[in-house]
Amino acid sequence: MKKEDLRHQLFIDGASAFHSVRPDIARQHPELLDAYVCPLCLGAFPESALATRPPRLTIEHVPPRNQSGPFLKLLTCHSCNSRAGTELDSHLDRRTRLRRIGAPGAPAERIQISLAGEHLQGQLYHDEKAGAPRFEVSGRFNDPISLDRVITALRKPGNWEAQAQSVVSYNKRRVRVALLRVGYLVAFAELGYSYAFTTNLEPIRAQIQQPKEDLLPGPFLLRNGYTVELDRFDGRAFLESTTEPRCIAVAINGESIFLPARGGDSAALYTELDQRPEPIPMTFRVLDGWPTRPAYRTDST
Repeated sequence: MKKEDLRHQLFIDGASAFHSVRPDIARQHPELLDAYVCPLCLGAFPESALATRPPRLTIEHVPPRNQSGPFLKLLTCHSCNSRAGTELDSHLDRRTRLRRIGAPGAPAERIQISLAGEHLQGQLYHDEKAGAPRFEVSGRFNDPISLDRVITALRKPGNWEAQAQSVVSYNKRRVRVALLRVGYLVAFAELGYSYAFTTNLEPIRAQIQQPKEDLLPGPFLLRNGYTVELDRFDGRAFLESTTEPRCIAVAINGESIFLPARGGDSAALYTELDQRPEPIPMTFRVLDGWPTRPAYRTDST
């Protein structure tokens, strides 16, 4: 499906879901008839927002395209999408790059090593022929005198210890909020506006919009420590707890984003999680795998 056709279909589906939840909106605000509401900022957009350049409504990929797929595709406004790319997704990308340094198929990354009292920069990558990581030093990145000193030292008999540090860095809080955003959008796609519009989700949207602030009272992102079989879902799934505290969770690559259940209280959930030892003993059942399009399951009930 062409991008324009996909945007149009996502608009129609989302507008229909929103108006099934809020049929009164057209009577109160006729200009919002058949409008699409961004799930992040709750701004309402007419269908003409698809035709502007750039479009005011854009296709959001969840997780971001700098991660591996499959991807959920839904509409968010241009402002929310572009701001997330700068403030959140870039940090998630850097963490992924750091975790994959030297792995097969990973791109070469610049790192700095400390050896023989000198600091050198080079590239670390996976050598396919050798089947192992390989570090290459280039004079382009280094002081020639320092490079000569290291070469001279290495020619002498003896053992040398080197310390390596990546020049790529990321902000841990921004990564956590980026994943919270992923979890929120998956929950919205699965459950719809009737879930996202509850007042208990307001603190979560505020945390996403203000990633520098610490707005939630406890942990919302944890390593997978609960009982559920995820292998057949490639480590990604939409879950519901069957034990206390009642909540939903979005599992992705060994981590889980915890969100309040329908009618649940976000503050109470995160406070209780904060008071429990890790790994938190919880049991979940799988509601769905990773969605690729919004289902809005509760908007028509």
